[in-house]
Amino acid sequence: MITQAEVLKRYIYHADGYLTYRRVVSNRVKEGGSVGYVHSSGYLRTEINGKRYRIHRLIFLYHHGYMPTQTDHINGIRDDNRISNLRDVSVSENNKNQKIPCNNTSGHMGVTWDKARKKWLAHIMVCKKAINLGRFKDIDDAIAVRKAGEIQYGFHENHGRKG
Repeated sequence: MITQAEVLKRYIYHADGYLTYRRVVSNRVKEGGSVGYVHSSGYLRTEINGKRYRIHRLIFLYHHGYMPTQTDHINGIRDDNRISNLRDVSVSENNKNQKIPCNNTSGHMGVTWDKARKKWLAHIMVCKKAINLGRFKDIDDAIAVRKAGEIQYGFHENHGRKG
């Protein structure tokens, strides 16, 4: 595991949320060059001594002195690694700041159409437990109950954002 001292020695953090090399590392890597590449997951990554790291985790370590349990990009943009956009959270907390899934048909997180009862179902997942918040004739009622549930269970205000 890399230490904060090693990260500070290798890199310079820039307020825009990226790292550059502090010194020449090889013929390919020059002093001042940007660190990392965009992985297919959308996160910036790099390799140090044969081990792969996500850049946002190194930036967190750079600033706070420890490797976070899980790092949440508050605004949901995976390559926005400004320290103000990163927070150390549990898996459960990270799940409370998700974007709306691409297969969502209602346009609102936790609101689905119940074909059998011909009503809108509002539900929420808390600590791996599905909670039924009720069925409603009007989608606006289901959305309102779901939003109240998000507040009650401490979901992040960005939860359910588009794209």
